[in-house]
Amino acid sequence: MSADPRPATIAAFVRGDAVPGFVEGLLAHADAERHARWRAWWRAWEAKADAAPVRAAFHALPAAAQLRLYRAPETWSLLHGAGQGGRGYDIGLMSDWIDAERGRGWTALGDRRDGRLMAASILDGPVVDALSPAAWRPLNEIPGTAEPYDDAGAETAARNVALAFDLLARCSDVWAEAVLRLAATIVCRCDPRTATTTSSTTRLALGRIVLRNAHLPDATPAVLADALLHETVHILIDHAELGQRLLADGGADIVSPWSERPLDANTFMHACYVWRALFAFWLRALRLGVAPEDTCIRRMTQCARGFTGVRPVESLLPRDTPRAVRLAVAGLGDEVAQCLAA
Repeated sequence: MSADPRPATIAAFVRGDAVPGFVEGLLAHADAERHARWRAWWRAWEAKADAAPVRAAFHALPAAAQLRLYRAPETWSLLHGAGQGGRGYDIGLMSDWIDAERGRGWTALGDRRDGRLMAASILDGPVVDALSPAAWRPLNEIPGTAEPYDDAGAETAARNVALAFDLLARCSDVWAEAVLRLAATIVCRCDPRTATTTSSTTRLALGRIVLRNAHLPDATPAVLADALLHETVHILIDHAELGQRLLADGGADIVSPWSERPLDANTFMHACYVWRALFAFWLRALRLGVAPEDTCIRRMTQCARGFTGVRPVESLLPRDTPRAVRLAVAGLGDEVAQCLAA
């Protein structure tokens, strides 16, 4: 049996290397999963009298509107039983989104309300949403609280995200392309309970990046570019793991050498790839002079910490870790060590 090519391919991506056909394959895989879930979701509603008119309304939409709704991260979340506010398998939410594509209410992508454009996209890629319900309602597996932005805060957050994407693109067109193609929405949330800027994502809403407090002064282009890359690596791996995880969940937790938090094995593997990508990002930012030198060095040191500890990072993985994953993770650490020694 040939080795699983995914771990090495993801390692190439986090270095910033071009991998022809990789993103296309991930998107095709996601579309197959989405199609299966879509069919199963509607089958679950076939016995309900109120489902037929909703499905008919969907098919009456223009093809472009159908595709927008079909591929929205919030729709993915609904199809996986994790809709906004925990509503789960809610035909009413789907009906609302269909109506919104016809000009009544908020769209699933969060870019239009009552037919009016409320959020711009980055080039032809993700919608930067700071106003829709996704920006302030509870979201499954997304930490923190949120309150609605005022117009000025929303504009500041969206502008900061655009500047961050431009900086990321200067560092790597490979990473920038992945943001454009794998992320469908970048949701900006205002959390008054913290004065820091953080980010998150979840495989329950594939293709959605969440940025908390992107309007604050410390949300510099470099800090937000780091956040965009961080979550895009997670999203890329989540795409790659559709149908089969690279590393099974469960087992004993691993204490992360970066955050010192206990992580399950799969999350720890994600972290190894994420921190290697962020090391590469800050190294490129330093060489290009697009962020303060002291910031770049401090963040590189933070990223390198897990790879330069007493124990090799691959030795922290479970004993039954597939060989391809272990070799790829070992390679990430070797590359960081070589960069620091140069």
